[in-house]
Amino acid sequence: LKDMTDTRYGPSQSLDEFLLKAHHLDYDGTRAMFEGFRVKVPAATGVIQWMLNSAWPSLYWQMYDWYLVPCASYWSVKLGCAPQQLIYNYTDKFIYAVDDEAEDMNLTAYAEVFDLSGNVTFSKEQEVAMKASVPVKMFEIPQCNEVSFLFLTLKDKSGKEVATNNYCLS
Repeated sequence: LKDMTDTRYGPSQSLDEFLLKAHHLDYDGTRAMFEGFRVKVPAATGVIQWMLNSAWPSLYWQMYDWYLVPCASYWSVKLGCAPQQLIYNYTDKFIYAVDDEAEDMNLTAYAEVFDLSGNVTFSKEQEVAMKASVPVKMFEIPQCNEVSFLFLTLKDKSGKEVATNNYCLS
């Protein structure tokens, strides 16, 4: 776990910093698994999350910790399985719109990528006709050469936020 957190987020200078990074890694990894499934429907038919809670204290692969307190992965699954969502697919670097509601929807998708200085390096707005249980492949996010932050938002015709999703691209 230490090697993974160091590689993705840089070496930790304290136990608290390491734990924060470990929880973030757990959040990202679990969310990616559920979101990866959602962009592959109907070819993908399900996800097996094999460990709801751990038999001893651990930092990953569980929804609840040793004391039955929700872990970072619990919250990532909750977000990753939201009824309507924009999802960044790490495999092909495209944004997908997913809708698990019974009716089709017409929404507007917004994407912004920020660098570490807070400068917008990419911005895109696109209408999307979302079909129930059919992922819609939308647009590609350009390769980031440094740590960047991707913010995705879905809005209805009145401008009300329907869903948001954020990623740290490193």
